Amino acid sequence: MFGYLKPKLKTLPKEQKESYRAVYCGLCHILKKKSGCVGLSSLNYELTALLILVLSLEDKPLKIFHGACSISPFLRVPYLDYFSLEFEIAADLSVYTVSCKIKDNIVDEGRTKWKIVSTIYKKKADSAAMRLNQCAESIENALAHYYSLEQSESAEFEELLDANGYLLQSLLYPLISNIEEKNKNSALEVAKLLGKWIYLIDACDDYQEDILNDRFNPITKLKNKAQISEIINELAFNIQTEIQSLRIYNNDFLVHHLFVEIVYETSNRIIQKYQEEEDRSGKCIYN
Repeated sequence: MFGYLKPKLKTLPKEQKESYRAVYCGLCHILKKKSGCVGLSSLNYELTALLILVLSLEDKPLKIFHGACSISPFLRVPYLDYFSLEFEIAADLSVYTVSCKIKDNIVDEGRTKWKIVSTIYKKKADSAAMRLNQCAESIENALAHYYSLEQSESAEFEELLDANGYLLQSLLYPLISNIEEKNKNSALEVAKLLGKWIYLIDACDDYQEDILNDRFNPITKLKNKAQISEIINELAFNIQTEIQSLRIYNNDFLVHHLFVEIVYETSNRIIQKYQEEEDRSGKCIYN
């Protein structure tokens, strides 16, 4: 995916740092066991963050084990029980969503390298989709809906936002079967808001490059592009509000770090980058 939910491990207390690595390394282990090198290359920060959110909402203790790293066997790492249902599903989602992103790159760029990568991923992605069953169909339908909107000149900005919100909801849904109903609804709302936020953050991050390469960017749908910072900040605030409404059983501090602190810090960083690039672009036009 995109890497916008990358934690600042150096700033975290030792216990929280180990808790994050226990999920990250556990997901890495199950990806390698199920999908080999293709699985390892599918490991991403967004699915790790969603998995941490799900595990934090389950009323059961999280026991951390220690063992060899799946990549460097001489390195000792923490990990949770990566053969649990949540890790199995998250691993399949990781492989499947990365394969979808590769297909998107082929549509956008059409480069030979992406077609080769797609061929490498195909077998593992097909296996993951088979295990995900109806969930894979929901993800595929959400993607198809988004692509149809992206190609439609009449599609509204809000429609594109909603499509990406529903897409991330479709990723979270298979992970939340063991969560109490109230938390389940709030978690799905977090996913919807987060899907919109990631979409706009990525749009800001890539805006100048997309314009130069004549690629679609949703910001062009806004009459006033200056609104984008206000929209992103409002999404960040709403994510924080939903996170605070959750009943969290595990890793409260870590969940707040990822979904509040990192979301706000990333918003500020990317918005500043976008505004600086817009200023430079405007100066170039008038000079």
